[in-house]
Amino acid sequence: MTDAPTHSLHPEEDAAARAAHARRARQRLWFALALAASVLALTAIGSWTYNAVERSLRESRAAALKSVLEAQAKTLEVWIEDQKLGARFWKQIVLLGCAICMRGSLSDQPGRPRWC
Repeated sequence: MTDAPTHSLHPEEDAAARAAHARRARQRLWFALALAASVLALTAIGSWTYNAVERSLRESRAAALKSVLEAQAKTLEVWIEDQKLGARFWKQIVLLGCAICMRGSLSDQPGRPRWC
């Protein structure tokens, strides 16, 4: 077995090959650094965008829920006022019935209910 020479007989070719290899190594290093910087920048931009959209959606949802709550509260207030009005109406009917009964116009007739 013979050992193959590691260097050629032309030192200029070895120097050119080493320079080309070093240039390719530097290019690969710069490419890797540029790729890493791009990934880092895209990650930062993506994170910022995600947080901005999430914040915007939360604010929008909060505003929508607030308006729904206000609408439901107003609806409940209207319903309560309607119930009060109905109660006052029926109270007046009962009082009117009692007044009629006390005058005796309904209590003397057979088959008529007594209100009082």
